[in-house]
Amino acid sequence: IFANVGQATGLGAPAAAAAMEALCPAIARQLMAKSQEDPATFDTLLDLLEEGADGSIIEDAGQLTGSEAVADGEAILEDIYGSPAAAHAALAKLAGSV
Repeated sequence: IFANVGQATGLGAPAAAAAMEALCPAIARQLMAKSQEDPATFDTLLDLLEEGADGSIIEDAGQLTGSEAVADGEAILEDIYGSPAAAHAALAKLAGSV
């Protein structure tokens, strides 16, 4: 997974792993907080995840940066952070060293 994420983002596998280790827990915490405020947010995320339930997107680096994957990712971040700008600002602080 780290090699594919790295390939898709232009990072090496170790840098991709470091970025994911920094960003994924923060996104999960924000999702938990948002889902407590608005349970429909969690249901929306589950619907999006079910579309790619076979995990194939992670196995294909090209799909990770495809327009559909990017749009889905932006929609998820907007749902849980309130806006793409808020998500990018919060996550940029964590990813600054990667």
